[in-house]
Amino acid sequence: MSSEVKSLSLVICTRDRSRRLSRCLDAVRAMTKPSGFELVIVDNNSSDDTASVIRTFASDADFMVTLAFEPIPGLARARNRGIMEATGNIISFTDDDCYVATDFAQQVIHAFDGNKDLGFMGGRILLHDPDDYPITINESTDAITYRPCSFIPAGAIQGANFSFRSEALRQAGGFDIRLGAGTSFPSEDIEIVGRLSQMGWHGLYAPGPTVRHHHGRKSKEDVNRLMKHYDWGRGAYYAAMMRYPSCRISTIKHWFFKMRQQHLHSSFREIMGAFRYITHS
Repeated sequence: MSSEVKSLSLVICTRDRSRRLSRCLDAVRAMTKPSGFELVIVDNNSSDDTASVIRTFASDADFMVTLAFEPIPGLARARNRGIMEATGNIISFTDDDCYVATDFAQQVIHAFDGNKDLGFMGGRILLHDPDDYPITINESTDAITYRPCSFIPAGAIQGANFSFRSEALRQAGGFDIRLGAGTSFPSEDIEIVGRLSQMGWHGLYAPGPTVRHHHGRKSKEDVNRLMKHYDWGRGAYYAAMMRYPSCRISTIKHWFFKMRQQHLHSSFREIMGAFRYITHS
């Protein structure tokens, strides 16, 4: 296992959001790119002009761009396609409604370089539009380390900004395709992080690698709908973590503590999410 970061692949998965993708790619173009950088764009069977936007961007890019297609809808499947195509020994992910900072790649490399035990890390997610609801962000400037076999709370590391040693992702077999956007359980991001921790990898939240999230949700109805969906996802994540003896007690304690703080309806949805995930498993 080498601690030297030789190359970095940034993976962006997209489906039917060509306008947002175009702005996302503009930020990637403006980013400082280290040697050995590549961009992998996964079209998850879009029906709009996404393919045209990707081809136009790739034809004008002065860096390596890999185009990939995943015909079966689902974010976990699309991320796994990105892993298959990526050649970097570090693989970063962001979303098609996010804008990476100009020093994003440099910050990721700095975190992994010389740290051979670091398998995964999350970065800071800022709200791009101040008129959007302050959700799906993490503005913390405090670094957090996660020792192997730790329980990692949902939301501590998010799919809009996380990176992995490619060796760790492939050792884990990629993302769980029963989870993520396109399924009932939007928690493929925290599940892979939790699974890698149980496999013995060290983890990190570092505020250096930064993206701005332009999610566009302004109505309370949209936010409530999303939060209900996240309840199902958290329940599935808790069920997944309770499969590991080293994490079972800490998961139960965390879940019980959160239930005492949140609305009964959220707890009920989490329980149903856990039950459905187990039965699907």
